[in-house]
Amino acid sequence: MSGEIRTGSFFNRDKYISDVERFHQSIVFSNSEIDTEENKTGEIFSLKDDDIYHYEIGRLHYDKNGLKEPKYIQMFKNVITYMPKQKNKVRISELEKNINKKDQCGINYRVNLGKSAKPFNNFLKKNGAKNIHPEKKVPVISVLRQN
Repeated sequence: MSGEIRTGSFFNRDKYISDVERFHQSIVFSNSEIDTEENKTGEIFSLKDDDIYHYEIGRLHYDKNGLKEPKYIQMFKNVITYMPKQKNKVRISELEKNINKKDQCGINYRVNLGKSAKPFNNFLKKNGAKNIHPEKKVPVISVLRQN
C-alpha cells in the first residue's frame, strides 16, 4: 500500500483508488486461472488426490467406515476413473472389464449407486451436489436393471 494510506489520518478516494484497483485485478486474475484450470475437461465429478470433486462445489466430504471407504464411494470412484471418456452409457459388465482387479467391487452397482441407493443419494445431498447434468438436465449416473 502507498505510504499515504498507512500514515494518513483521513482517507480520500483519490489517495487509495490505485491500491484498491491493484488488489481487485490481482483477485480477478487469480480466480480466473483457478476456474479455467479446474473446468478444462468439462467433467461434472472428478478425482484429485483420491478425493471426489464436483465442478461447482469442490471437494465432497463423506464419512469412512473405520479406515475403509463405504462401498458406494469405492464404486463411485470406479465410475469416475474407469468410465470410457467417449461414452455416456456403459454396461456394468463392460465397466468391470476396464477396472483393475484390486479395485473391482462386483456387479451390485445398481444397489449402491442406483435411484434407490439411499447412502449415495444422501452423500450427494449432504454436499449440495446433484446427480443432474447442468446443461442436459439428465442424471449423470443412472444404474438401471439389466435385462
